[in-house]
Amino acid sequence: MPPTELNFITGNKNKLSEVKAILGDIVALQSQSLDLTEIQGTIEEISKDKCRRAAAIVGGPVLTEDTCLCFNALKELPGPYIKWFLQALGHEGLNNMLLAYEDKSAQAVCTFAYCEGPGHEPLIFEGEPLGKLCLLEVLLILAGIQYSSTRAKRMRRWTRRRRIRYLIVVRRLRS
Repeated sequence: MPPTELNFITGNKNKLSEVKAILGDIVALQSQSLDLTEIQGTIEEISKDKCRRAAAIVGGPVLTEDTCLCFNALKELPGPYIKWFLQALGHEGLNNMLLAYEDKSAQAVCTFAYCEGPGHEPLIFEGEPLGKLCLLEVLLILAGIQYSSTRAKRMRRWTRRRRIRYLIVVRRLRS
């Protein structure tokens, strides 16, 4: 049976409004900000662990979200550690990491985890925009700068749900 109330674990108001827009009135969404230490591992391992621990603290159903940025030349690094790489290196440092490589492609992956409550196994949902991000686009996203007209034209052809998923990733990278 689906929950009547769901706790979205975030302190980010933008993320909350985006998730509310996606879920609509399907479930009453509450926001809770928890300071959860993240384990090291794959995005799936990190998301499941974070969701499991949040459900134990809240004592009920929770939804968590994690974003990673995977550069192909760097064998999918920084991956789920993008926030820490960005804090340590800044935009210029990320750019410099890729200068030595011809392949500047990357994938932004948004992972949601849902857990019914303590003792339940979290379910994982991943979204990844199709295509490649060029280095310039990645830096624009990270810097919060407007997209090119070509990107905007492409996005207009996307479904509303796909645009929302993409914007979730973009805004997560900016916060």
